[in-house]
Amino acid sequence: MNKANPNEIIDDFEKSTKLALKDWQSTDKLLSNAHKDDRLRLRRRLASDSFLALSISWESFMSAWFVAALNRDPSQALITNTNRMREFAIHDLRIPSSVVATKLFTTSHLNLENTRGMLDPNGYNITMSNRNDFKKKANRWLAGDYRLVATAVTTVEYSPALLGRLVRNAFAHQSESALAAANTAVRSTSMAPDFRITTVSNLGVSGWRAYTRQEVPPTNKSRVELFHTALEDLATKLKTP
Repeated sequence: MNKANPNEIIDDFEKSTKLALKDWQSTDKLLSNAHKDDRLRLRRRLASDSFLALSISWESFMSAWFVAALNRDPSQALITNTNRMREFAIHDLRIPSSVVATKLFTTSHLNLENTRGMLDPNGYNITMSNRNDFKKKANRWLAGDYRLVATAVTTVEYSPALLGRLVRNAFAHQSESALAAANTAVRSTSMAPDFRITTVSNLGVSGWRAYTRQEVPPTNKSRVELFHTALEDLATKLKTP
């Protein structure tokens, strides 16, 4: 049975992210010729759209990588599900523990479809709300090197991915709670320095658009460019030998 290759999924994400960054750079350069009354607005719109697209791409990548990692080595997932089934049998069905098998599953028929269904029977992406959620899911479902690389990611290293999800929600919903969550995260001491801000005033939708195009010293690279690089680097950290 063919198994998905998590490292190949990482390679594909790296390639697509590099290409997306080149697309943004090329288009942003073209906008330097736009009318001065429109130039900054259009550049901010382009940067925020690129930021948003990469946030969505990251979520799809993470889900695909997680499913592939579990599929590649399902040993921990089978332990997790065995424990869940035993607990249900003993506590809900009141079957004596002495007659409940200690091994209820085998790995021989765990294909990609089975793996996805195990994590989400409705077929949605496997989402990570933050670094702690990622670590919790990795400990519960992943085994071997896959669990090691996932749990080794620090809160600061994961922070660009967290911010991407929160800013995406702020753009999509434009609700007070979504904007507040993004504004809280971006000021956290656990936010990567290139993405942290210290201004007192909270950012609204227009403020977040400006944020994505803002140039950050000392490199003076736009945050949208730094965001592409940070997520590519984070994906690379998930590679296994």
